[in-house]
Amino acid sequence: MIFFLIGMPGSGKSTLGPPLADWLGYNFVDLDTYIVRKEGQSIAEIFEQQGEDFFRQVEAQALREVAKPSDGKMVIACGGGTPCFHDSMQWMLNQGVVIYLEEEKEELLKRIMLQDSKRPLLRDNPLKKIGDLLQMRSPIYEQATLICKKPTLEKLQQAIDSYLESKAKSK
Repeated sequence: MIFFLIGMPGSGKSTLGPPLADWLGYNFVDLDTYIVRKEGQSIAEIFEQQGEDFFRQVEAQALREVAKPSDGKMVIACGGGTPCFHDSMQWMLNQGVVIYLEEEKEELLKRIMLQDSKRPLLRDNPLKKIGDLLQMRSPIYEQATLICKKPTLEKLQQAIDSYLESKAKSK
């Protein structure tokens, strides 16, 4: 089974993904890290030099590449926009379990600022940009198999246990 972690930048996908994968006994892939290695450029450089459309195509292709494991036991931390382009949300729902890590915009901003990262879509008035992106992306994120509000590892474990129990009972 493949678990796709989706949500806004700063929602905890890359932080919670590795311990979740360990708990499940699965492999972990951070999609952004995979793209950076494959392209030999940072996400910000790809955005600046080739533009967002090019990046979104690379991202969709990378998603489909990494989600082809032989045993299917993976946790994949997706980029914030991954589910929003190239029918990737529907594709992920068809491949496995999509978990939306839902966090409040003020908390997202705090975490992003702590990381001191150069996120291309969050320059200039980041709180407003986060709010705008959240408003645009939420209807897509909310299509996820599971929604975990204010996610922690324990909450994710409980959500997955409940999901797997309900699947087993329905067989």
